[in-house]
Amino acid sequence: MLIFLPVCLRYICTHCRYYLITGLCDMIEEKIQERSQMRTESVCHIPVVSNGEDQAMIAKSRKPVIKLLINRHNNKFSYTANSDDNLLRNLEMFDKLAVKFHHRILFIKDINSNPSDTNEICTWYFYGHGKKHAEVCCTSIVYGTDKKHTKVECPEAKILEETLTILLCEDVPNGSNKQVENLKLTSELANCSIDDDEEVSVGACGTTKYRRK
Repeated sequence: MLIFLPVCLRYICTHCRYYLITGLCDMIEEKIQERSQMRTESVCHIPVVSNGEDQAMIAKSRKPVIKLLINRHNNKFSYTANSDDNLLRNLEMFDKLAVKFHHRILFIKDINSNPSDTNEICTWYFYGHGKKHAEVCCTSIVYGTDKKHTKVECPEAKILEETLTILLCEDVPNGSNKQVENLKLTSELANCSIDDDEEVSVGACGTTKYRRK
């Protein structure tokens, strides 16, 4: 004798309603709601702004904010050999952090289209409660034998440190253990590293240490 199993939870739920099995129906509806919420949270939307359009979003956001400004239009000086690779590393790190923490942090990508607005080329900004807490500039001017060059770096340890700092400013839900939350955050941030030559360790009280191998 063949027994055909239901193809989905909603199908089972429909039959539960028909046969008035309310307890099972409630359990199934709760499971469906959980799955729906998981799908929603897995979608990551990153606003792309230019010319100061981000200020209103930062002021209204209840979450901490990380903004990455990429202004590749600034070509005042030629770039050093590794600068293009490091620009991509910054973008890759931004994407990794956004995928991991988009439910807790508002991520904004600023592609400043007007080079006269700022001389910055690659800078990270960290905001909490509508105010800027820190910034990490990834560019500097170096002097060659004949002319100046723009050097772009990816200071991964500093970026992770500032990310952890603004996450620690976040309100912890009632009943949560602050120290456990800090340790969990540090572990998650370590997984966002794109530098194989850098180690992340957790000290006492949830402090984070970064060092080169």
